[in-house]
Amino acid sequence: MKNTDKKFGAVIYVRVSSDEQVKGTSLDDQEARCRAYCAREKLQVLKVFREEGASAKTANRKVLLDSIEFCRKHKQEVSKYVVLKVDRLARNTNDHFTITKMLLDYRIRLSSVSEPIDDSPIGKLMETVLAGTSEFDNAIRTQRCTNGMLARLKSGIWPWKPTAGYLCAQNKKHGVGKTEPDKPDPKVFPIIQSVLKAYAREAISQSGIVKELEAKHFEELTGIRPCLRYVEEMLTKRLPFYAGLLPNPWPEEDGTDSLLKGKHEPMISTEEMRAIQAIRKGGRGVLVSRVRSNPTFPLRRLVVCDECRHPLTGSTSKGHGGRYAYYHCYNKDCNSRYKGVRGDSIEPEFMSLLKEVAPDSRFLTLFGEACLKYWSQQQGATSSERNVYAKTLQELETRRSSVFEMRESREYTASQFKERIEEIDKRVTETKLALNRLPKDDFNMKDAVVAAKDFMSILVSTWDKLTPETRERFQKIAFPNGIPYSRQTGFGTPEMGLIFSMNKEFLTRNSSLVDRTGFEPATPSLQMRCSTN
Repeated sequence: MKNTDKKFGAVIYVRVSSDEQVKGTSLDDQEARCRAYCAREKLQVLKVFREEGASAKTANRKVLLDSIEFCRKHKQEVSKYVVLKVDRLARNTNDHFTITKMLLDYRIRLSSVSEPIDDSPIGKLMETVLAGTSEFDNAIRTQRCTNGMLARLKSGIWPWKPTAGYLCAQNKKHGVGKTEPDKPDPKVFPIIQSVLKAYAREAISQSGIVKELEAKHFEELTGIRPCLRYVEEMLTKRLPFYAGLLPNPWPEEDGTDSLLKGKHEPMISTEEMRAIQAIRKGGRGVLVSRVRSNPTFPLRRLVVCDECRHPLTGSTSKGHGGRYAYYHCYNKDCNSRYKGVRGDSIEPEFMSLLKEVAPDSRFLTLFGEACLKYWSQQQGATSSERNVYAKTLQELETRRSSVFEMRESREYTASQFKERIEEIDKRVTETKLALNRLPKDDFNMKDAVVAAKDFMSILVSTWDKLTPETRERFQKIAFPNGIPYSRQTGFGTPEMGLIFSMNKEFLTRNSSLVDRTGFEPATPSLQMRCSTN
């Protein structure tokens, strides 16, 4: 600001970020020191703006915005915007310089009572350093706070205020850390517990929960008015906590710790929590048949109705001897709907079908040899291709060195040098990317073929030992379009997967060769060789 400007007004801005500081003397102390500074500089204090309990992480603070607006309206009178320290204005570097730029547009300078910032080069450097230091300090505090809260979560302690139904220990008010789990509220806990359990049994609706909470004087006990919006939160956002789990805001990338086990007393079990979640998705609680890969129904979605070609689903029925698994068609337009087939009847039939379609040992031997031969050919081609790329990279590096030498000898101008280097670097990048796309040569194909042969040679017992998820993947490979089933005639003729259809053709022809076109896209030369064998 020019010395000829005859403005002697000042605006004081003071801020604290917590209620404890507001109740103390921090605001008054800041104001007193800012006023003393203005008196020394012979500045008239036009107005003092006091921001109580607001964080400086962002510039979205009402009193701060009011102070800047005041400066805009009185820019003919105000010459200085006074703060005790730079971090009182903002703890974000971008916010700091955005605010100071606005003040400079009004020909108003920022002044710090306790820090040497001015228009000199050193003063500007100090201001930049101080603004950056404030942001760094704030980031460090945030990280430490986050680490501390995460450590408490992992120890089973909810670091924030508990939800309704649990007592708040008021640790922050007493200035101590939270080390004990939240205790149940003896009056509210049983009320919420009863409505959640009833909802899990589908014995009450969401509007029914509102009426029940009103009848139990929930608002008088908690200060929270029961409404559908609050019940929605209970059944979604707050539900894991009621089930004894702690939602983790900072989970690992794989999400394995998104829910942590809490030490507080749960209102409901995790099974009841899942039942509530299923009901809210339109289901009817947690039924065994709704689990996608259910070991009780290993053939579900594999076997299809012979009449309508819809996949069979599964359910259990209670009888005198216990519960029994049934497969049935769920297509409402199918005549076979509701005509279930006992699981202990259809599953042995499937085992017999597996025995029939299991690949012959001779076929497996020849097929393995063909796979290894093809793999060896592919590896040879890949190795040759890798050598070509390596040679290309070496040539490019030589050319790159030559370009540098020609630049040093002034044969290339600066622009020519830049153009040539960019062209070479582009080709280097393209070549490296192509090299990285080549298959790795560390895969042991021989061991993979042996494992596959072992798997297929004892297909029935192997299938029975697979996990539900792996079994489902195998069945999709073996029977890509499912297996038709009729209650009268049993299994129909299924469309087989590639290796099984090749085995059938092998047995039909009684051939000693494997048709290589069966498992690899055919080329004219390969087709010709196979046709002459």
